[in-house]
Amino acid sequence: MFGSQKIPVYCHMGNFGCGDGGWTLAMKINGTKRTFHYDSHFWSNRNAYNFAGAKTGFDLLETKLPTYWNTPFSKICLGMKIGHQLRFIAINRQANSLYLLIADGKYRATSLGRNTWKTLIGSLASLQHNCNKEGFNAMGSANGSSRARIGFLGNNERDCITPDSRIGFDQCRQFTPEKAFDGRRLINHVIRIVKVLTVSFCHKMCYMEPDCVSINLYKRVSGHGGYKCELNNVTHEKHEDDLEKKDDYFYHAAESACVDNPCNNNATCQSSFMY
Repeated sequence: MFGSQKIPVYCHMGNFGCGDGGWTLAMKINGTKRTFHYDSHFWSNRNAYNFAGAKTGFDLLETKLPTYWNTPFSKICLGMKIGHQLRFIAINRQANSLYLLIADGKYRATSLGRNTWKTLIGSLASLQHNCNKEGFNAMGSANGSSRARIGFLGNNERDCITPDSRIGFDQCRQFTPEKAFDGRRLINHVIRIVKVLTVSFCHKMCYMEPDCVSINLYKRVSGHGGYKCELNNVTHEKHEDDLEKKDDYFYHAAESACVDNPCNNNATCQSSFMY
């Protein structure tokens, strides 16, 4: 019961990766949608979302329950579903509610370590080796850098100013070397064109655009000293015919369980669960 309203709640019993006992659902997030992106008001308010999604199990139906703001706990169970594979990790943390750890936007550290976070993704996981910032409201210090309401950040540079990769719960996209193609451009899927002063900021602009999962960068500097950055809403995977040869361009696709392009067997990635 919540007030006078009956609320169906999916309660999972047993040890599935977080320890024995009963686990009460707080949220389910579909990383391909914008409902719970980092700036969503759902992280900072006490409004529920889609009660029906609470009783459908480990699927892609999103939900946010009153347990997000009114349930004390000593342990949080985080799960990700990639294809048909479910993986879980646990955070030992005592609080009066998950809302109190997240809603004010303040960073609160955890100490699971990069290898533990990578187990959520499995063989698809790829994180840069520096920064290694993890916890609640984790973000880089530069505007437009990676951030996660709950998660882990990686960076090429030996700092946390502009982290490029992450594993987290909101929306997440990782740009890894394996998905970079010099002299290529993805056509027919550009959703926005921006001017950037540095190559790295093209990636930042993609992070800031919820529907962006790949970029085309025109490598020639314009007369105003900047670069043309094209943001795409698909990757080359399943769109190979649109990846054309263009010597003056650099194409880079995100590799992440948050978009459906990289998944095997046409699976849909990723659904996330918090108990």
